[in-house]
Amino acid sequence: MIIGGGVTKKAGRRRRYVLAESSADESWPKRGAGPCFVIAGLLLAIIVINPFREMLSQDDGFAYARSVRHLLATGKYRLDPWSAANMPVQIYLAAGMSKLIGYSLSLLRCTTLALLAVGLGSFYALLRETSHKSDEASVLTLGLLASPLVLMLAFTFMSDVQFLGWFLLALWLYVRGMRTKSAGIMLFGSLALGFAIGTRQFGIAVIGGLVLSWLLSGRENRPPIRFMLAALVIPLLAAAAQMYVGFRAPNFTQAFRLGEEHHFIARPILALLKEAFWRCIIISQYIGMSVLTALPLVLIPGKSSDKKRPGGRLLILILTILFSAALIAGLSMTSLLTHSARPAAQYRTLWEPLQLYWLLPTQLYTMPRVMRILDVCGILGALTLVWTGLRCLQKLRASRQLSSTVTFLMGTYAGLLILHLTYTQLNDTYIVAFIPLGLLIIGERLRDYEPRKSAWVLSSVFSIILILLTGLWMRGEYSAQQATWTSADTLVHAGVQPDDIYSSDQWAAYHGAYDAWIAAGTPGFGIQPSGNPRIYDPLHDPFNAWMHEREEKADYRIVDSEEGPPPRGWQIVATRSYRSAQFEKRFVWTLTRSSTP
Repeated sequence: MIIGGGVTKKAGRRRRYVLAESSADESWPKRGAGPCFVIAGLLLAIIVINPFREMLSQDDGFAYARSVRHLLATGKYRLDPWSAANMPVQIYLAAGMSKLIGYSLSLLRCTTLALLAVGLGSFYALLRETSHKSDEASVLTLGLLASPLVLMLAFTFMSDVQFLGWFLLALWLYVRGMRTKSAGIMLFGSLALGFAIGTRQFGIAVIGGLVLSWLLSGRENRPPIRFMLAALVIPLLAAAAQMYVGFRAPNFTQAFRLGEEHHFIARPILALLKEAFWRCIIISQYIGMSVLTALPLVLIPGKSSDKKRPGGRLLILILTILFSAALIAGLSMTSLLTHSARPAAQYRTLWEPLQLYWLLPTQLYTMPRVMRILDVCGILGALTLVWTGLRCLQKLRASRQLSSTVTFLMGTYAGLLILHLTYTQLNDTYIVAFIPLGLLIIGERLRDYEPRKSAWVLSSVFSIILILLTGLWMRGEYSAQQATWTSADTLVHAGVQPDDIYSSDQWAAYHGAYDAWIAAGTPGFGIQPSGNPRIYDPLHDPFNAWMHEREEKADYRIVDSEEGPPPRGWQIVATRSYRSAQFEKRFVWTLTRSSTP
């Protein structure tokens, strides 16, 4: 379906191993122009957003930053109580860089950007390794960069993009090792995969892809055992270490997630099947939304050498229509087993906008029209990918060939999907690892479908515009958050205790609020309130309620002037300005309780 197997025997043999030949057909300036264009897009995002800010965005990055700070201070690795995912690779990498340059929140963000560059380069190399031309690889890689989820997470200290970088590096090295039959390259691939698993446990899906590829290889093509050992020894050790650490001494949040996972798996089989159906639909919609800039390559009519029988096309049309019905049905449902569905979007219309928690709803809650546009684009993108994927499967079936790289990539993503169907949590940030799959499907379609020049131009321009728009919006958001962090830090430097300051939740947690809640005996935890339990988070809602009580007692507040004038009984003692996404001058106020009635 994905790489090099879906063509006729003669064409397949020629396309699968002709990277050097196709590269020779392209002049160096032409080969180099594409990667330079991707680099320009990345530099544009960096310049517009500006990662050099002493603040952390509205996500879980504060917990990982606390682990880095603890490692630097004590020399011992400790997973923060807030975090459920163990990520020693990410923490040690940031700590090592901090030893060389000095600890700062800007540096932590830059480590994620470095892994983004690794991921983009690896994805481009993977496409080139599988016989895609330079312009094809460049436009698809630029589309990966332009995906809003990727770009937004790249400027955080979250693990998603860092995992994506190691994950794509491992895929490229494994595919190259299979093609060249090099045990050395496979060993480097296993090292990259070990780093991926050490950043996020979902990397074990690649192990399944490797084993499946080896099992389905013909005896005459099956690599020797030493070849597989080189590919698997480090990932297996990394996976075993992750399992050992997670079960040996879980922290408070890990223990809660383990209990939640047990409760999830113990559900009736019909409930699990319903949940799996809902998740498959949601994942497909978010992938479709994330590959939006590459869709012109398959939607704009062009030259095609793909000659199919009418019956085959009719079958694909019927299957696509059935998937359309399933898509609308799935988007009209809510998740009954998890807290993935947003409470604010319950049966409002035919489908619920942006159902998955975390990044997009958190950042875009003030822009419902933008959320709805992304929602619709995700539906159209999912249908396009299904249509394209079915045509690729039909081509693969006609060729009756299944190369080791095809089996490896299909097995890897099948394993990744199974992990996301069986793990209790599913947030929109988790979809990042699936975005390359959508782009690979589009790339496979380009093997025997030559888009018009206008499609290439439109896709590239669309990517740059989306990078620019997303970057400008992120710059405004980050400027406001930076002003809030700086105002709160100024009070701390003046001697005010962090628990006497009402600022952002991330700032408070970075300064120990979650530790204080656990030390206080986790008040409110385990108490189920009356009402609909689907909209209650049993872990974070008690903490948020406790935080609200603490903030009511604080003598200082950091508020944005857009929220309105200072409340009665408070006075402004400091003002800090920033520029919004529209370059309007706005202010963050530092308030203190008034000494007069």
